[in-house]
Amino acid sequence: QRRVHGASPPIHQNLSEVPRCPKCGELARPHILFVDEFSSEEQYRAETVLRRVANVDCIILIGNALESHFSTLLLSQAVNNDALIIDINTLPACESGRVRQLQGKAETLVPQLCKIIVSTLTKPKVSLDATNFIELLKKSMKAL
Repeated sequence: QRRVHGASPPIHQNLSEVPRCPKCGELARPHILFVDEFSSEEQYRAETVLRRVANVDCIILIGNALESHFSTLLLSQAVNNDALIIDINTLPACESGRVRQLQGKAETLVPQLCKIIVSTLTKPKVSLDATNFIELLKKSMKAL
């Protein structure tokens, strides 16, 4: 058994099948941010995302336990801007700000929410701006 730097638990597969970094030859890892890491502009466009969140009317958290520094920053920015926060989780992750919670598994709730939104948007004479979209989300959440 070998460990990939930053990964846990041990990898129990044939390591010859794991991709390697073309630059350094080390074992590659998924393009994700581990809990103890910080985001960067180069790899995650962190500053760009934070700037954009400053102007949102709504943010949707899906399966995020808010354990990373970056997700906490995003949420704080949304709360400061009084944005609607939709928290889709098995357990509530957010309790501050204008929060609407959909409690359950994301793989069940997200497709249902999308189906309701799509069926509404395909109806004749439906126009959508930020306010209408937020109202649509609120109605959709009541239907779930």
